[in-house]
Amino acid sequence: MKENHSSIDKAVMILECLSSFPYEKSAIEISEELKINRSTVHRILNILMDNNLVYQSPSTRKYSIGARAYQIGSSYLYSQTSMEQIKIILEELAKEIKLSIGYAILVEDKILSIFE
Repeated sequence: MKENHSSIDKAVMILECLSSFPYEKSAIEISEELKINRSTVHRILNILMDNNLVYQSPSTRKYSIGARAYQIGSSYLYSQTSMEQIKIILEELAKEIKLSIGYAILVEDKILSIFE
Protein backbone atom coordinates (compact mmCIF):
# COMPACT_ATOMS: atom_id res chain seq x y z
CA MET A 1 0.00 0.00 0.00
CA LYS A 2 1.37 3.41 -1.01
CA GLU A 3 1.73 5.97 1.77
CA ASN A 4 0.22 9.38 1.07
CA HIS A 5 2.10 12.16 2.85
CA SER A 6 1.07 15.80 3.04
CA SER A 7 3.46 18.53 1.91
CA ILE A 8 4.19 19.30 5.56
CA ASP A 9 5.05 15.66 6.21
CA LYS A 10 7.39 15.70 3.23
CA ALA A 11 9.05 18.94 4.37
CA VAL A 12 9.68 17.40 7.80
CA MET A 13 11.03 14.25 6.15
CA ILE A 14 13.43 16.38 4.07
CA LEU A 15 14.63 18.28 7.15
CA GLU A 16 15.17 15.00 9.00
CA CYS A 17 17.02 13.59 5.98
CA LEU A 18 19.36 16.60 5.98
CA SER A 19 19.95 16.21 9.70
CA SER A 20 21.52 12.78 9.20
CA PHE A 21 24.96 11.92 7.82
CA PRO A 22 26.05 12.92 5.24
CA TYR A 23 24.80 16.36 6.23
CA GLU A 24 24.94 17.74 2.69
CA LYS A 25 22.85 16.07 -0.03
CA SER A 26 21.69 16.71 -3.57
CA ALA A 27 18.00 16.86 -4.47
CA ILE A 28 18.40 13.55 -6.31
CA GLU A 29 19.91 11.90 -3.22
CA ILE A 30 17.05 13.22 -1.07
CA SER A 31 14.48 12.08 -3.63
CA GLU A 32 15.94 8.57 -3.81
CA GLU A 33 16.42 8.22 -0.05
CA LEU A 34 12.87 9.34 0.78
CA LYS A 35 11.19 7.91 -2.33
CA ILE A 36 9.60 11.29 -3.06
CA ASN A 37 9.21 12.61 -6.62
CA ARG A 38 12.19 14.79 -7.60
CA SER A 39 10.04 17.77 -8.66
CA THR A 40 8.23 17.63 -5.30
CA VAL A 41 11.59 17.59 -3.49
CA HIS A 42 12.75 20.64 -5.50
CA ARG A 43 9.51 22.52 -4.80
CA ILE A 44 9.72 21.86 -1.05
CA LEU A 45 13.46 22.64 -0.94
CA ASN A 46 12.80 26.02 -2.59
CA ILE A 47 10.17 26.86 0.03
CA LEU A 48 12.49 25.73 2.84
CA MET A 49 15.33 27.84 1.36
CA ASP A 50 13.03 30.89 1.11
CA ASN A 51 12.53 30.51 4.87
CA ASN A 52 16.25 29.89 5.62
CA LEU A 53 15.42 26.41 6.90
CA VAL A 54 17.62 24.86 4.21
CA TYR A 55 20.83 26.17 2.65
CA GLN A 56 22.21 25.32 -0.79
CA SER A 57 25.97 25.50 -1.26
CA PRO A 58 26.82 27.57 -4.35
CA SER A 59 29.89 25.41 -5.04
CA THR A 60 28.45 21.89 -4.58
CA ARG A 61 24.76 22.73 -5.24
CA LYS A 62 23.98 20.37 -2.35
CA TYR A 63 21.56 21.14 0.45
CA SER A 64 22.06 21.25 4.21
CA ILE A 65 20.19 22.45 7.29
CA GLY A 66 19.81 26.24 7.25
CA ALA A 67 20.49 28.84 9.90
CA ARG A 68 16.81 29.27 10.83
CA ALA A 69 16.38 25.54 11.42
CA TYR A 70 19.43 25.72 13.67
CA GLN A 71 17.93 28.71 15.48
CA ILE A 72 14.65 26.85 16.03
CA GLY A 73 16.54 23.83 17.36
CA SER A 74 18.62 26.10 19.57
CA SER A 75 15.48 27.46 21.19
CA TYR A 76 14.92 23.94 22.52
CA LEU A 77 18.47 23.84 23.87
CA TYR A 78 18.01 27.30 25.37
CA SER A 79 15.05 25.99 27.35
CA GLN A 80 17.23 23.28 28.88
CA THR A 81 19.17 23.80 32.12
CA SER A 82 22.65 23.65 30.56
CA MET A 83 21.89 26.66 28.36
CA GLU A 84 20.43 28.47 31.37
CA GLN A 85 23.65 27.75 33.27
CA ILE A 86 25.71 29.19 30.39
CA LYS A 87 23.54 32.30 30.44
CA ILE A 88 24.03 32.70 34.22
CA ILE A 89 27.81 32.34 33.86
CA LEU A 90 27.89 34.92 31.06
CA GLU A 91 25.77 37.36 33.09
CA GLU A 92 28.09 36.97 36.11
CA LEU A 93 31.14 37.49 33.91
CA ALA A 94 29.56 40.60 32.33
CA LYS A 95 28.99 42.08 35.81
CA GLU A 96 32.55 41.28 36.85
CA ILE A 97 34.23 42.82 33.82
CA LYS A 98 31.59 45.55 33.43
CA LEU A 99 31.03 44.83 29.73
CA SER A 100 28.18 43.43 27.69
CA ILE A 101 28.62 39.82 26.67
CA GLY A 102 26.86 37.90 23.96
CA TYR A 103 27.02 34.33 22.78
CA ALA A 104 26.91 33.68 19.06
CA ILE A 105 27.95 31.08 16.55
CA LEU A 106 29.10 31.33 12.95
CA VAL A 107 26.86 29.54 10.43
CA GLU A 108 28.38 29.68 6.95
CA ASP A 109 29.02 33.42 6.54
CA LYS A 110 26.38 34.59 9.03
CA ILE A 111 26.56 35.18 12.77
CA LEU A 112 23.68 33.60 14.70
CA SER A 113 23.10 35.22 18.08
CA ILE A 114 22.16 32.81 20.87
CA PHE A 115 22.33 35.27 23.81
CA GLU A 116 22.56 39.06 23.86
